[in-house]
Amino acid sequence: MIFFLTGATAFDYSYCAPNYPSYKPNQEADLIQVQLLTRHGARTPLHLSKNYSNHWKCMYDDMRSAGNDFLQPYHVHVSYGSSIFVGNCVYGQLIHTGKAGLAKLGKYLKKIYIDQLKFIPPNLDQETVKFRTTQAHRTINSQISLISGMYPHASNVEMYIADKNYDPWRRTSLLCPKFAKLQKTIPEDNHITNQTLQDKISNILGVGWSSTNDVMTSALCNNYKLPPNITMKDVDDAIELKTKQMQFFYSHSDVFPLFFSFCASEMVNEMLKRMNGDSNTKFIHWSAHDGNILGYLGLLGYTDNKWPPYGSYILTELLRFRSNGTYIVQFRYNGKLLKIPRFKNETFVYFNDFLKFLTSSMPKFLNECDFNTTQFKMSDTFYVSA
Repeated sequence: MIFFLTGATAFDYSYCAPNYPSYKPNQEADLIQVQLLTRHGARTPLHLSKNYSNHWKCMYDDMRSAGNDFLQPYHVHVSYGSSIFVGNCVYGQLIHTGKAGLAKLGKYLKKIYIDQLKFIPPNLDQETVKFRTTQAHRTINSQISLISGMYPHASNVEMYIADKNYDPWRRTSLLCPKFAKLQKTIPEDNHITNQTLQDKISNILGVGWSSTNDVMTSALCNNYKLPPNITMKDVDDAIELKTKQMQFFYSHSDVFPLFFSFCASEMVNEMLKRMNGDSNTKFIHWSAHDGNILGYLGLLGYTDNKWPPYGSYILTELLRFRSNGTYIVQFRYNGKLLKIPRFKNETFVYFNDFLKFLTSSMPKFLNECDFNTTQFKMSDTFYVSA
């Protein structure tokens, strides 16, 4: 374990990067498809603290991979000169350690699925490997970095990006307005709280409680010190408390169907196409956010009281038993093969059972999501009054 020393205390680096353990394949089944969901790498804060700031300097303020220009001419600057962070960065921008972390994950996956298992080809074939990301600098650049680790000599790579207003991986509340309402009401029923600690951290940093985790981890994972009146015990306790609150929320029976069922249905549709012989896609990367990681774990009913570190990943593996041809799904979170609480803590789920569970969880767009077609069209259309 790596720690940053701060006075007499230490910061647990596991907040900043996941584990990459050795991979043990299923000996009784053949791998059919792998879907990778990642949280972006380390970044600048999403929220500006009124009382605490750092001089953020971004080495890469454009969208290209570290040390590899294979995606030229795709080259989009996201900031010029100084910004609100005093340096040259913008809100939520991927930093050099974040890029390096996703490149490391790409190399780890290359070792498993290309070198060890020979599951996908050593040269990128985009009929076999597909890349999908949300419309955010940090997720796009994270995906570019992951590709550079998996396929360092690739060129002309296609990445699929959806408009964030329509993308369930990015703006669930626009497609399912009831989710936004639950974000306000469910926490009121959550008795996991420590008001003294919440007030202390919020007052020192000058942000609301919901933003404290972002401010602290983004700073510490970039080797910035926090104000001296926040101890590392405060940090540990605050992050653990926030994690318990959010895992309670995302695994809540009213929440997980509304939040992640849409994303999971995209994943299952890809599995079905592969199983039915309608697709050659064997590996898909979904580049997303910590909320997506928490949402997927919530769908599975899994909690561990640990906030998903930057670069967290969930591997969803579709396999087929050699003995009877039955399809199963198994899940690896930051390299650990999960026991799934919603499926009797088994290490794999029969695909048909997973499909039935997801089908029964899918919300009805109008009745359960409170989706209003008229309001949605108005919010997404330029409206000029007479």
